[in-house]
Amino acid sequence: MISEKDKTAKQHIRAVGEVYIDLCKSGLRRILGKSVPKVFGIDTKHRLHCSVCKAISLCAAFFILSNGRQANALASFWHQFCCCYCCCCCCCFLFAIHFEFCKGNLFKHIHKIMERQMKVPYLAKLENAIQPGQSLIARGLVTGDRFDINFQQGVHEHNGIALHVSCRQHEKTFVLNTFDEGSWKKETRFKSPLKVGEPFDLRIRAHDDRFEMFANHKHVGDYKHMQPLTSISHLLITGTCELHSVLWEGNYYPKPYECRVDGFKPGRRLFVSGVPADGAKKFSINLCSGTDIAFHFNPRFNEKKVVRNAMVNGSWGNEERNGDFPFDKKKNFDILFVCETQAIQVYVNNMEFTNFVHRLAPEKIDSLKIEGDLELQLIHLE
Repeated sequence: MISEKDKTAKQHIRAVGEVYIDLCKSGLRRILGKSVPKVFGIDTKHRLHCSVCKAISLCAAFFILSNGRQANALASFWHQFCCCYCCCCCCCFLFAIHFEFCKGNLFKHIHKIMERQMKVPYLAKLENAIQPGQSLIARGLVTGDRFDINFQQGVHEHNGIALHVSCRQHEKTFVLNTFDEGSWKKETRFKSPLKVGEPFDLRIRAHDDRFEMFANHKHVGDYKHMQPLTSISHLLITGTCELHSVLWEGNYYPKPYECRVDGFKPGRRLFVSGVPADGAKKFSINLCSGTDIAFHFNPRFNEKKVVRNAMVNGSWGNEERNGDFPFDKKKNFDILFVCETQAIQVYVNNMEFTNFVHRLAPEKIDSLKIEGDLELQLIHLE
């Protein structure tokens, strides 16, 4: 017979186990994505994970019983097994959290979940006049049939709108126009890929004579200036959308591009945004240490491969070529390099792409060089 004490212990441990499984199913899957189940081989029923934990727990329970006298062998075995199983599950859970913490994914996913929504309508005064080469980057979620972006010449719309972008989901269209001296000019229309319920990434880049527009990294069209850039003083975003971030970034960058870097230490980040040139074959981003290259990142369009390597003491090491090819000749791209203790993590278009284990001390990196078939839109080092 199993005593009431052992029954209570069984119920408590079962409850703890259910909480753990709930954490794995909901919390880990929502916060950490699919990386932890892949690491442990856990499917939706956690078959492999449970089998491993049970095997370890059985061995531990037999070991404990064989090294002590027990008045009630069955009850004691059940109690020891449940305790061991609970401890094993907790260790796996803590290791999963630690694993993701070391990779940097935990904070990344939590930040994504807890990302604040910006209030819509959104009105902001520009601190400085828009310069050619700069881009408006607006990210969010489409929640309805229409939202508008206005580059205004004052607080109120009647002051003038140098660029009006109307995102009309029901028409699958972007409508661009200018409002000047109380009347609208002729509309310009482009096909829109935006859909209700899906995230959006809109970028409007200013040039000397036109605005260049990208939607979800794809170039949708250009709109010639009707008013000078210097006349734009406010940005207004209205309509049915959730707004997650609004940035003014970028410049015109020389090619090849080179700048000094005061060590790419763990914790530092490099963000590079650009668009492949017409007929692009390849480009490279190099983090250099003197005449050596600590990290060579080389997308090759003809091969559909991204080659990673390092040059140490004047000699190239073994190439790394595994992984998909996340670049498209017709789309702009965002690349984020995050230096960690053991490796450089690489993200392309907000998705984890690869990591490159350090072959040279990242603290010795002293320059950044970017060259090849691309037009740079933004470089940011922090």
